[in-house]
Amino acid sequence: MLGSGASSSPVITDMFNQQSLSFNGTDESISLPDELADTIAEATETTVSCWAKVDTISSSGTIFKVQADSTDNQLTLLYHASSNEYRFSVKFGGSAVVCNGGSTNAAGASYENDGIWHHIVCTVSRTADTQSLWIDNDEKEKTAIPNPDLDELFTKCSIGRNSVLNNAFWKGDLKDVAIYNR
Repeated sequence: MLGSGASSSPVITDMFNQQSLSFNGTDESISLPDELADTIAEATETTVSCWAKVDTISSSGTIFKVQADSTDNQLTLLYHASSNEYRFSVKFGGSAVVCNGGSTNAAGASYENDGIWHHIVCTVSRTADTQSLWIDNDEKEKTAIPNPDLDELFTKCSIGRNSVLNNAFWKGDLKDVAIYNR
């Protein structure tokens, strides 16, 4: 559902409010409207929020991605399989910065196949030149964005896969995916 575009309104809200969706890690994903990519590109403040439960995964799986036609401008939330952690990456004008989420949940176990829903929140402030990654109400990392300006607009937006390479599919469950322009 697209929001009104006002600064206090969500860009997308309650996409999966009634139930979770399971992704098989092979070929299941959701392509979001091109207008959403435009709205995110115009926002100076963006928040991505979701509930995630990751299955055992052999390669990295993308939860959310918005990007330009090239890979020089993008926002990516993923689970990085080799380091067993959630990551949020902002890349504007070819300069990328990554926020790492650590490899263990609050109980000290791996996130993979722990059977626990984790609340993931990523923020981007192009006015403060920062990005942050929160997991289960704990700020895991906050970093500076070296270049807060897009040099081309976002054109693609998806849930569950890397939208350019058509791989890095998410394997697990997602619910309550929301993207806010604040």
